[in-house]
Amino acid sequence: MSVRSSFRMPQQVPADNKRKERRKPMSFAARVDLGGDVPLRKCVLSDISKSGVRLYIADAPNIPDEFTLVMDVCGKVQRACRTVWRSHTEIGAEFLDEEP
Repeated sequence: MSVRSSFRMPQQVPADNKRKERRKPMSFAARVDLGGDVPLRKCVLSDISKSGVRLYIADAPNIPDEFTLVMDVCGKVQRACRTVWRSHTEIGAEFLDEEP
């Protein structure tokens, strides 16, 4: 079973969202790099803004507070992230680096 098939994807971001920047809804396969010899973890990027991202990821409580989000197959598009909130299946994170 894939990561994508195990989560229900939101259709849109609520209009009353009070974030600083508008988030763009999407459904995009990505990976979380925990560093060292730990295998990359599959996730689904469900929305993104200039300052952060929401991810659907199995076992979200066990993802560390800081990680690298890999957003392409080759691993060239990466963003350093810090977890702002989490649930059992989701992580909201802010980007720690500048947009590539």
